Amino acid sequence: NGQLAPLRFGASNTVTSSSSSSSAASRASSAPQLDRSQKSQTESEQGLLCPIPSIVYVCVEHLKLNGLTTNGLFRLCGHHTLQLNTETSFDNAEMVDLSALDVHTVAAVLKSFLRQLPSPIVPRAPFFGRLIAASYLADRDLRIDYYMGLVASLPKENRALLQYLCSFFSLVCEHSESNRMTPENLAIVFSPSFFGTLKSDNEELSLAFGNMKTLDKVLKESRIATDITLDFIKNFQRIFQALVERPVRVFKVTSAEPIIAQLAETTNVQTPPRTPLEPVEGA
Repeated sequence: NGQLAPLRFGASNTVTSSSSSSSAASRASSAPQLDRSQKSQTESEQGLLCPIPSIVYVCVEHLKLNGLTTNGLFRLCGHHTLQLNTETSFDNAEMVDLSALDVHTVAAVLKSFLRQLPSPIVPRAPFFGRLIAASYLADRDLRIDYYMGLVASLPKENRALLQYLCSFFSLVCEHSESNRMTPENLAIVFSPSFFGTLKSDNEELSLAFGNMKTLDKVLKESRIATDITLDFIKNFQRIFQALVERPVRVFKVTSAEPIIAQLAETTNVQTPPRTPLEPVEGA
């Protein structure tokens, strides 16, 4: 059904995410207890109040307080044994004290969880093919509006997790001079978590990419997935906050069909160049 399924690292335990953030002191005092919580709240018309995996909340809130200015965040490796022990503790619903871990190990736990989700945050069918189609829109405003409509159509659990992560990544980018994680770098690292394992046998991708060779399709999909993730991060306020703060024009998912059909007849479409990851000291 495309919705997020329970996974290891305590993924079945959830916390409630909303558009309003709590104070740093409140996050610091409450985060260590959230790995055991089991809360659920329905989506309201005024905002997103949906369960997200507790491991994501605990790691993200810890990194907000302790890791935003750390050079090499999400790029340098953490302590592998400590990472595995932490994941086991989450699996067993044990209390986890992240203050005992270095920033890179906490970041590694978060990346590991997201990479091992049984289904991507954005379901490949029917959404990813439509996002690919929208990514070709040259008009930036129209492209972002289309993304907004497709995001609004996601299952609420997926949408809440995507919004929460993009909000965090937007904050990380504000400290890019210190942590060396630009929006481009974050998009490269996390686009596989957003859109899943790259495949070339998807029917919608075949429509979009026509008779391209298999390897070319996979490489093109990878570039486009990164570009979409980059748009999500750089335009976070417009794409996600609009869902909370004001009415949004929601596109029907099927309204992308004419664009996909047109793309099927288009050849040699050029995608924007990607900025490669810059080397990090100590990497």
